[in-house]
Amino acid sequence: MVNQINNPTLENAVGGNGASSAAAAKDDDDMSVDIEIGTVDDADEYTIDQSHADGGGGDDLQKVFAGRPSEDYYWRTHPNKDNEWKLVWTIMFEDATYLVHPKVAEVKRTSERKIRPLQLVRCVNVKGREQIWPLKLDRPGKKRNECNASALMVAERMREEWPKWTQRTFQQLRDLAFPEDRRINTLDHPVWRKLATGK
Repeated sequence: MVNQINNPTLENAVGGNGASSAAAAKDDDDMSVDIEIGTVDDADEYTIDQSHADGGGGDDLQKVFAGRPSEDYYWRTHPNKDNEWKLVWTIMFEDATYLVHPKVAEVKRTSERKIRPLQLVRCVNVKGREQIWPLKLDRPGKKRNECNASALMVAERMREEWPKWTQRTFQQLRDLAFPEDRRINTLDHPVWRKLATGK
């Protein structure tokens, strides 16, 4: 079980460096010319490198939610942590979670402290309904968060149980849980302007 991220890149991101907003904005401008994202059509495009970290029912086009599994049904997390548990950059805006492309996060994280890593975990309930569970992780160097630790412990235990999985890929679920308008892959996305101006 991973209780916190031991990655120098992430440690710099979540730890902050005290740079002023003006300096950070200038850094954004200076670095933006180096970002080449291209067509984002791969499940791992939004995934953070986690090399450091520790056959199913019928498919359908049902909506996939991103959130903590409901306690009304029994849930299972996917046992394949390499392919079905993904570490990503996210930002909360107006009660919605957005995925932030790693190249964009690299530029924006010094000026936007709300960017944080989450673990996206594939889940399924006894009725075959799948969803993505965004798990909060402890920030490197910070006090252990018992709620985060508890959620990770539950997610680990849920890997061993029984509901069946559909044949959909993680990317298909991710794209349903986080549609195009909930993915940020540019430095001029409206979310950045609204966060900066409040409008």
